[in-house]
Amino acid sequence: MKDLKHYASILSLLIILSAVSVTSCTEDYGPEIDKLKEDVSSLKTSVDKLKEAYEGGKIISGVEPITTGIEGWKITFSDNTAITLKNGANGKDGIDGVTPYVKIDNNCNWIVSYDKGQTYSPIKDADGNTISAKGIDGANGVSVDVQVNSEGKYEIITYLEDKNNPLTVLPTPYSANPDNQISSIVEDSERGMVSITMSSGKQYNFGQALNYPTSIVLLKEEILISEENGIAEIEFYVNPSNAKITKDDIVINQIETDILKSYAESYAKPSPNYEIVSLENSVNEKGEKLKGQYKLTIKHIGESGLYGELCTLVISTKDAQDNKIEITSEKFSIINQIIDTDLTPEQKALIAGYKENLGIDLYRMLGKLNCSVKVSFPYVDGDDKNSFNDGNDSRTFTGETIITLSENATPEKPVLKMVSNPMGMNDFMFEMLRKNTTEDVYEFWYYYPYSIAVMNAAGYAPADDDKYMIAATETFEMTLDNIAIENGEITFVQEVEDKYGDLINSVPFEYNFSLWNKLQAKSEEIVEVDEYGDGEMVEYTMGELFEYGASMDPKQYLMLTTISEDYIENEPSDWVEPKAIYDFENGTFKFVFPFDMANSYGYQNVEVTYIMNK
Repeated sequence: MKDLKHYASILSLLIILSAVSVTSCTEDYGPEIDKLKEDVSSLKTSVDKLKEAYEGGKIISGVEPITTGIEGWKITFSDNTAITLKNGANGKDGIDGVTPYVKIDNNCNWIVSYDKGQTYSPIKDADGNTISAKGIDGANGVSVDVQVNSEGKYEIITYLEDKNNPLTVLPTPYSANPDNQISSIVEDSERGMVSITMSSGKQYNFGQALNYPTSIVLLKEEILISEENGIAEIEFYVNPSNAKITKDDIVINQIETDILKSYAESYAKPSPNYEIVSLENSVNEKGEKLKGQYKLTIKHIGESGLYGELCTLVISTKDAQDNKIEITSEKFSIINQIIDTDLTPEQKALIAGYKENLGIDLYRMLGKLNCSVKVSFPYVDGDDKNSFNDGNDSRTFTGETIITLSENATPEKPVLKMVSNPMGMNDFMFEMLRKNTTEDVYEFWYYYPYSIAVMNAAGYAPADDDKYMIAATETFEMTLDNIAIENGEITFVQEVEDKYGDLINSVPFEYNFSLWNKLQAKSEEIVEVDEYGDGEMVEYTMGELFEYGASMDPKQYLMLTTISEDYIENEPSDWVEPKAIYDFENGTFKFVFPFDMANSYGYQNVEVTYIMNK
């Protein structure tokens, strides 16, 4: 048979060596001759078994390179039998004698290895494009074969149906070694076929036993999109570990939308907010591939804003009977933490510069961040904790803040802006405002005739206890700008005007209170006030009543005095020095500051800790 041509030279060598063993009295070549006879017999047996397997219609379940002893390939069949095809002499100069091993990668592109599967490189056409084995819209994909040209070197041909009419012929620098039993191996998992070409040119085309996935195991239940380019990785196991999957087999199915705001459930559907970039095997610390473990790279392509989705991974593939099946993972959430699309190109350039020049990865401090807050009421002689905190020394709560890059940022100095719920204190500060006005703990404001006139003009009537309950339709929002990062510290205390127009050092919260906005719009209107409760009405403009203390301006009641020093001077002191620090190693940044109110006797102390993005 032609596959055994190269054994003629080996048998000739055996005859020569046999003669040597007879005529020589000083050297015993018997063991070497026996070994050569054994090798020739083994090689012939292996080729015969390959031919028998081919003629018997066996299905190949695995192809593995042998790298110990005499190198070659182990071919395993679906009935658990296996044969070993060993190569002959090594090639010359480390170049000749390779066996091209061609297969399809996880992205359904053709790749080739010239070092027995240790490394692979993509097969590209004449224009440098990767070649896909998967057809589009039902069309056939491109097939690949390996041939030896007239110069004795391998060349890779691509074709659709007839390899005699190739699309491209791609030369390689590798010479075919006639001493190798196997010239090339092409594993086409898209069509379920393995082609083994012998050095004689004889080709055996076997069916391939494709293992299909039966389950998916996710390594994380929450995926965070927090990088500059909106990229995230989903790692998962597929069972069995030798199942074949490609990028095109996977869909990110959207189960619940906007889980940060609502829980409206829908039928599973592909998420429009993310695209799959690539699928590749995960690797360990040594760079070795982890069998059955994959890394799916996704990219955010949805609308701007901060939201989350509850999703599943779905693998669509075929079973052993060629029936379509779908394997679904457990639910997991994808949280988009970056308002990346809200950043201008100039802001993105600034952020990139901070990382390169200052070593500050500002994206870790942007987006929707969780925080924990503790407010203490330390003044022992006053009544603050009873009036504002139900008699408790402190209150703790959690919150979420949206942080972006301030318009005041410069290339030398990163500046942040908290655009919602700054310091996690929005609801707390609204409560404190009400307890200083419409729900005055000292029962003054809502009995004040000017306040009564203002609230009546705004359409409010007192409750049974004479307090004014702010309607749920009213909104109270805060922002905080000019949080600067420089010299390893965070500065956030700024010079602002107090309610008298004097400059003080304070946390520069900005307030947007819908009721106050409505009242300001009425500042020129004339209202009647029963100043002394005797029924005699006096006319004032709304603006005049604001000046007389009937304002609903948050700045009239919150953060009233300077905080850079102990302005109140209680004994013992209840003031804390305002400061802020960041720690990228532990992933936190913290703020400490005091604040006071119109009806408080001393300072309240605030501690806020934010958790950075990973």
